[in-house]
Amino acid sequence: MPKTNLTSEIDARKHQDDAVRERRNCKDCGTCFIITIGEANWYESRGLKIPARCPACRKKRRAMARNEKS
Repeated sequence: MPKTNLTSEIDARKHQDDAVRERRNCKDCGTCFIITIGEANWYESRGLKIPARCPACRKKRRAMARNEKS
């Protein structure tokens, strides 16, 4: 039975996870952003929707929400 190189299998999975699943336009600012296969799998595994906002707008919304609670 041939040996499999575990490192190369892990690298292949990582590259697949980094592959672009889709490009979206941000709901707030209109900037085009990328959702990778790995990100999409993460959101779906937790029962969450794929984000409609770019990372910068998501960060701004979280910061505003934290400030409102203070």
